[in-house]
Amino acid sequence: MLHDVGVVDVFAGPGGLSSGFKEAGFRIVAAVECDKSSADTYEKNFPEAKVFRKRVEDTSGDELVNAARNRGSEKIVMVAGPPCKPYSTANMHNNKNRGDHPDSSAVNHFVRLIEEVEPVAFLFENVTMFSRMEGWNPFLDKLRSLGYSISHIKLEAQNFGIPQRRRRLFVAGAWGRNDFDIAALKGASYPELEVRDAICNLPRLPHGGGGCDELQHPKAERSIYAAKLAEKAQKLFNHWSTRHSEEVIETISCIKPGMSLKKMWNNLPRKVRKRYHKPEAIHNNIYRRLRWKELSPTIVHVRRAMLLHPSQDRILSVREAARLQSFDDTFRFCGGIHYQYQQVANAVPPILAEATAIFLARTHFKTPLERPIESAPSMQVK
Repeated sequence: MLHDVGVVDVFAGPGGLSSGFKEAGFRIVAAVECDKSSADTYEKNFPEAKVFRKRVEDTSGDELVNAARNRGSEKIVMVAGPPCKPYSTANMHNNKNRGDHPDSSAVNHFVRLIEEVEPVAFLFENVTMFSRMEGWNPFLDKLRSLGYSISHIKLEAQNFGIPQRRRRLFVAGAWGRNDFDIAALKGASYPELEVRDAICNLPRLPHGGGGCDELQHPKAERSIYAAKLAEKAQKLFNHWSTRHSEEVIETISCIKPGMSLKKMWNNLPRKVRKRYHKPEAIHNNIYRRLRWKELSPTIVHVRRAMLLHPSQDRILSVREAARLQSFDDTFRFCGGIHYQYQQVANAVPPILAEATAIFLARTHFKTPLERPIESAPSMQVK
């Protein structure tokens, strides 16, 4: 175990990266998060950590170092998933003006904190588009100039036992080791998971959405994946979805599994089509119904992609989205329902974060861990 190494999570969100590193045996010592609901969630799930509730640009390296030392950690690993809005595919048309985006300075402040904190290693996560931006090479060069061996890789969540198509960029830096190369990280040979492995046994919600933020856990899981996420839970949190109007329910009821509003357009009743003035502007993921026997598409906020339950006429619940992201059922999201959706969508899947943490421990710290990567939940049915 690595209890002498403290993890500092910058742009922490609800704590997806921290969840993975904690499961891998690292000590979580501090986090920086300015969003109230996300910070509430982080404190709820990581009471051992000092949470700085402020913007990263207002945070000093000394504050983070002192927080780690006060918790017995002289060695620090810094992890970060800066806001991806300036670099996402959805914002490609704005990328040429990325410097004007309010989140565009996030990466610069991450580099500043690396310089001030001097962690023994770091892990940076973002959308893959980031590696195609004009600032990519200067970003890597600056980190190398600080004395770090830098490597990077694009990882697919489904290759690590997660039932979701999600491709993300990871950049890692190690101090004093030229043999550490995260590009050597490979997913295990898992059979592909399906949506049903994650959510098929969660309680049915009212027609058109609803549910509640806390109920007794049903403990009725059919897949190893779901059973693993549920094994420590006594309560089921965040199993609620937005309530839909009758018109929206009528629209949703027309969408077949694997289809979306746009793909179903020519087969929709005229009264449904009349509700939309510009069908050509409808995004492919608006009212997209999942299939039980397929991977989920990338989980994003419901305002951007309204992913529908495979058989119920509603969008996914927060807990269903969290399971598709690989959060275990003990992890509770705080704030209103839309804030919860946002936190789940923005997070790094914990199982993917755990795989990177285990790789870091084995290769940089040369620490054998009790739990190998290969023991992550699989899809096999009991």
